[in-house]
Amino acid sequence: MSTPTATSSSKPAYLWLRHTLAILTALSLGYVAASGIQYLRSPGAPARPEALASMAASSATGMPYRPLARPRPPASAARLSAAVVVAGNLIDHPEQLALPSDSVFALSLRGDHHGRADVYAINPAGQSSHIWSGRLQAGQDLRTPEMRLQGMRGTETLRIVFRPDAVDGHQPATLVRQLEILHL
Repeated sequence: MSTPTATSSSKPAYLWLRHTLAILTALSLGYVAASGIQYLRSPGAPARPEALASMAASSATGMPYRPLARPRPPASAARLSAAVVVAGNLIDHPEQLALPSDSVFALSLRGDHHGRADVYAINPAGQSSHIWSGRLQAGQDLRTPEMRLQGMRGTETLRIVFRPDAVDGHQPATLVRQLEILHL
């Protein structure tokens, strides 16, 4: 009785399959290694030596692993929107506006933080005066009392200074917004 032997035509097929599997295995291992390195280098990952030591110690003692505290992100920048209300009409983007003398208007302010808002008027001669202060609540509109354009004609500037309250010990930056009204 003869024993079965592989034919010469089947050997190249197995060789091709082995090489293909070897290449795929090498690529997969390379991808896993690169992913692991990227994970270890990413911020907040427990890849730092002290974190790895803590993980090893926790597994040896049976205590649960607690990751190291991450630094607190900085407070988000505050935002302030201002609209002008003239004769009951709301003008959303009033960066430049023209109104006749004796016009009555108000400002509608909204901030995304709690804080204090101060409004200053700068007349065409460049003289500044404080005209109003108020307390903004985050996400709520606050309307100033009505104001009237009087005196010298030219470009009046309204400067709104918003000082947001501190959040979790972080103080957002003060915002300054200016609106120009051409006093006709």
